Amino acid sequence: MICPYCNKQINDNNQFCPGCGQILTVSSDEGSIYSYWNTVNKSNAERNREYKDNIELEVKKTRDRRQKKILIAAILLISIMMGAYIFCIYCKNQEIRLEGIKNNLINNTYEIKKNGYETMGHQIDRTWKLTFQTEGKVEYWYSNLVDGEVSRDSVKNGIYTYDVNWPLGGPCYIKINNEAFYIRCDRLGNIIEIYK
Repeated sequence: MICPYCNKQINDNNQFCPGCGQILTVSSDEGSIYSYWNTVNKSNAERNREYKDNIELEVKKTRDRRQKKILIAAILLISIMMGAYIFCIYCKNQEIRLEGIKNNLINNTYEIKKNGYETMGHQIDRTWKLTFQTEGKVEYWYSNLVDGEVSRDSVKNGIYTYDVNWPLGGPCYIKINNEAFYIRCDRLGNIIEIYK
């Protein structure tokens, strides 16, 4: 005979399985009740084990999702903080360079030349001479030559106010009398060139 519970080979006259301890045969109605409840208990135990395994799996999945969300939030927060820090350093360096530019302009003269052709084929030579006297004051001189000759109302000069601006992400420029002159400088604010 084979035990129906653990599938071990046993003697035909055994009432209990020596392998699993289950009741095998009982001659009274009471034995069939025990056998029924043993079957029910066995299936309940299997169902409870599956349910427990499913619950543990769901808890693990939920915990893993939560840990992923926390990790992503932490990485995002660190990235934002690093970006803000780098932005602050960039702004501070830009302020330092702007102060260096303003200091380097004073008591210096820069000549800007721009040559080109007009639509009628005339050669135009423009020259600006900027002498920065103090912070905010510049001696401005401009001439406009057309085909090598001074044109009418082409020479302008005078003392004007100026302002140095450096918009975020844009080029540094000097604004004089509603004209913009762009500045190319090194990392320390030393002026390399002023151009139009």
